[in-house]
Amino acid sequence: MKIIKHSLALSLLLAGLAVPAQAAEIDASALYHDYCSVCHGDKGDGNSHAMKGLVPPPRNFTSPESAIELNRDRIIAALNHGIPGTAMTSWKSRLSVEQIGALADFVRSKFLRPTTENAVSEGSRIYADFCSVCHGDTGKG
Repeated sequence: MKIIKHSLALSLLLAGLAVPAQAAEIDASALYHDYCSVCHGDKGDGNSHAMKGLVPPPRNFTSPESAIELNRDRIIAALNHGIPGTAMTSWKSRLSVEQIGALADFVRSKFLRPTTENAVSEGSRIYADFCSVCHGDTGKG
């Protein structure tokens, strides 16, 4: 009986010293599906079942404007605090810091076009210098 008690005590002690398992990897795609796609759509283009009832409509992550305006910090801020005047709510009480970061990275890598503000500015300058003479400032001729 004494041996059983010591074995049990030793097992409990060793269990307490065990190295904790690695944190589960975050499935950002599943997070997007569960928390974002209802408004922003499966393709990130704002085309969703909810879009007709939302004023203003949800952001289209695939637009050139989104590629310019949305850096990682801005997406994280929107996830943490929401966006006043829109249906975008704060998720910081439901998602961890790590989940919010993973979700921001997912949106940027999956939906944002690889356009930089400098490239757009340079393109605008080239258009103004060489194209607008014939095509007009807005491209309508």
